[in-house]
Amino acid sequence: MGYTILSILYLLLFALLTLIMMPLTWIVRKCDLMRGDRMALGFVQWGFRCVVCTTGMKLKVHGIENIPKNRAVLYVGNHRSIFDIVVSYGKVPDRTGFIGKEELSKIPVVSPWMRRIYCLFLPREDMKKSLQVILTATDQLKQGISMAIFPEGTRNKTEELLQPFKNGAFKPAEKAGAPILPMAVSYDGPVLETSFPHLKRMNVVLRFGELIETEGLSREDKKEIPKKSFDAVKNLLIENEKELGH
Repeated sequence: MGYTILSILYLLLFALLTLIMMPLTWIVRKCDLMRGDRMALGFVQWGFRCVVCTTGMKLKVHGIENIPKNRAVLYVGNHRSIFDIVVSYGKVPDRTGFIGKEELSKIPVVSPWMRRIYCLFLPREDMKKSLQVILTATDQLKQGISMAIFPEGTRNKTEELLQPFKNGAFKPAEKAGAPILPMAVSYDGPVLETSFPHLKRMNVVLRFGELIETEGLSREDKKEIPKKSFDAVKNLLIENEKELGH
């Protein structure tokens, strides 16, 4: 129960700090947009790194050098746990928004920060609103804001390494001409959703792959992007599993 108690205490602290940091980043952003955005990014990253520590995760990261620091990318990865966002977001070098399910927009404290750092909420049952989210993600990529999405569409609760990717997940990168950066997160223990409230120390591996370019491709080549991305993420997962001894 040690990690559980520590996590609860930390969440209370984060909620209190939010009362200070949220208006502060808003004020700074009014004077200097980029500075305000990066202040918000830094605070959220600090918060997520603290979550990694307080929940007993021992994190190893590979391929960080594959993330470009001067251009926006569309991160695509596997989705096994809500921890996938916590683990990966702490390592992005610049402004990045996640595309998540609409239910996340209703979580107190967390959802205001998600909106603040350019996250988008996807209403899966409303095609018109979903299309608007894709168009907004495309615009943000064009503005130099990286985006991240889990193309499986929902958490993978099966024994398979990876579930099929949704083709629509890649449209923002295709429309913006932004490169795709595959990433994969693997755990050697039960994830939060299956172990809460009994959190135990576990090893976690986060691996970033090589860029997949989308600009200047023919229509036929663009059709191969989902498969290339799926294969890249699956290969990263295989490497993770070997490292964890699975």
